[in-house]
Amino acid sequence: MTPAGPEVLTRSPWPAVIEAIGQASGRRFCPSGLTPVAGGCINQCYRLTDGHHSWFVKLNHSERLSLFEAEADGLNALGRFSIPSLTLGRAGQHAFLVLPFLTLASRGNGFEAGRTIAKLHQADTGHFNAQGYGWHRHNFIGDTVQYNHWQRSWAQFWWQCRLQPQLELAGQRGFGRALAPYLDGLEAASGTLLAHHQPVASLLHGDLWQGNLGFVEGQARVFDPACYLGDRESDLAMTELFGGFDPAFYRGYEATWPLSPGYEQRRPLYQLYHLLNHLNLFGDGYLDSVHSVLRRLR
Repeated sequence: MTPAGPEVLTRSPWPAVIEAIGQASGRRFCPSGLTPVAGGCINQCYRLTDGHHSWFVKLNHSERLSLFEAEADGLNALGRFSIPSLTLGRAGQHAFLVLPFLTLASRGNGFEAGRTIAKLHQADTGHFNAQGYGWHRHNFIGDTVQYNHWQRSWAQFWWQCRLQPQLELAGQRGFGRALAPYLDGLEAASGTLLAHHQPVASLLHGDLWQGNLGFVEGQARVFDPACYLGDRESDLAMTELFGGFDPAFYRGYEATWPLSPGYEQRRPLYQLYHLLNHLNLFGDGYLDSVHSVLRRLR
C-alpha cells in the first residue's frame, strides 16, 4: 500500500496518537512514515514508524472505543500467547488502539502451534476460575456484542450467553422466518448435549479462525480475541469450521492436552454460534450452513 505523505501526520487524529505512544512507551516518538496496512474489515489499520520503532495503529469512530477497550483487555489477558497493546484512546472523531508492529507469517510449525493453543487453554486464570464460566466484562465477536455473564452451569452459559442472543439478533436481522422451522427443540437439544458436561473453565481466544493466528519469529501468536472462560472445545470447533489448520496442529494439541470423549457430538453446537454470528454480520450467504448444522442438532 502507498505510504501517506508527512503532512498527514499533522492532521487529526495523528498528533494525539503520536503523543499517546510517546507517553506509553516512555520515549519521544517522532514518526516519519505512515502506511495503510491490512487488518480486517472493521477498522482502518496503519503502520506508523520513525525508522527505528514501528507501531500498528487501529482506527475507528470515537463511539467505538469500547471495541478497542475489549480487544486490549483480551490481548493483555492472553499475555505471552498474544501481542499486548501499548495504548488506546480517543482523538477527535476517532478511537485508536496501538500495538507493536510485528512481522507475522501466516504459516509455521503446525504441531508447535497446536501445543501453544493447548498451553493457552491450560493457563492459570487466577481468581476468575472461582466464578465459573464467563468473563469480567462483555466484549465483541467481530462487530457483535458477546455477553459474558458469569454462570456455574456450562449448559446454561452456552444457551443464555451464546446461542440465545445470536438467535434473537438473527430475528432482528430478518432471518426469523427462515430459521423458525429448525428451532423447535433446539434449546432442549443444546441442554441434552451439555447436560453432563462441566468442563474446566479454560482461558479461550474466543474467535480462533486461521486469520487470528500467526507466527512471530517461528512462535505462534494469536490476536483479535473475544476472550472468556469456557470449554476449550469451542475454540477447537472454531478452528475446524472454516479450515486452514493442518493435521499437525491437532496432533500437537492432542499431544499436550487430549480432548474429552464426546467432542465430535458437541462440535456442531459450538460451531453454530459462529455460523449464526456470521449470518448476522455478513448476511444470508451463511444461511445454508446454519440450516445444515440445525438439522444435525434436531
